[in-house]
Amino acid sequence: MCNSTKTVHRNRTGGDVMSSYSSLSAFTKCKWKRALNTYFKRIPQNTDALVFGSAYHLSIEKGLSEGLEYLRKNNLEDKSDLLTEMVVRFMKFIGEHNIKILEHEIKFEITVEGCEDNVYNGYIDAIGEYNGEIYLMEFKTASSISIEHVNIDSQMTSYLWACKELEIYNPKGVLWICNRKASEKQPTLLKNGNLSTAKNQGVPYRAYKEKADEIYGDNKPQNILDFMEWLKQNESPSIAMVVTTRTDAQIDAYGNLVRRLVPEETALLRKVRENGILSVKEECCPFPGQLCMKSCDRKDICKYILEQDGVLVEEDVDELRKTLEDSVDDIE
Repeated sequence: MCNSTKTVHRNRTGGDVMSSYSSLSAFTKCKWKRALNTYFKRIPQNTDALVFGSAYHLSIEKGLSEGLEYLRKNNLEDKSDLLTEMVVRFMKFIGEHNIKILEHEIKFEITVEGCEDNVYNGYIDAIGEYNGEIYLMEFKTASSISIEHVNIDSQMTSYLWACKELEIYNPKGVLWICNRKASEKQPTLLKNGNLSTAKNQGVPYRAYKEKADEIYGDNKPQNILDFMEWLKQNESPSIAMVVTTRTDAQIDAYGNLVRRLVPEETALLRKVRENGILSVKEECCPFPGQLCMKSCDRKDICKYILEQDGVLVEEDVDELRKTLEDSVDDIE
């Protein structure tokens, strides 16, 4: 396993704006919110979730001891056992699937034609070898694992487009691996020494199979085999992988989207920085509704700005900035 970090540039000329998959996603969903994020820019605060996620990635890249030390430095030592279990689970999983990690954390930066003072940037978690082919790797953690979106997830497409644009790696696809943030339940052992086949014990297939192999070897009773087959179809896995690919047409379509959106995003954010947030209010054409008030973490700022009659009081702006301290949104 190689521990390295690489930055791949193409025609980088600098600039005060940086675009990314996250920023363009926010831009397409609500230009007004993207503008607010820029105007009320602040340093993102570490939350327990962000600290744990960083410790997990650090453990995979540089070793478990590094991740545990990161937890300690951020006063999250009570999550050490969970981190250890998840990292061991991950390493065992990639070993069982004969996945070899070749390189870690590749940062890329791409200058979009016609917008030379901006770069589209991002990070690829790792490059791996699987079944004799090169794949990008994406590491996720979640309280529950859902895979339905992966084959249409534009984040995966964005990584493949970056590789095609920079002419690097020539990956076949992406290995999306999600690890559940919970201790893995173990199979229930009955008093007679047999494994329970109760469907409510919540054990994942991988853990059950491992224990069944230990107890029965190749002579598993039929009820155990039947239950294992049921688990395959109905389990809530502790770790799962999706091998996802994209066609050239899908990758090129994402690239065309980037080339269209990056200049638009750059122009909007520059206008905000030069002329203030009110200068783009009509351009962004915000139409907040009931859902915004229920779910958007910028609702208080949005409401305040939209209620102003062309005047912002600096004291009010400073106070609104303070309301962002608990936010975990991606702010460029």
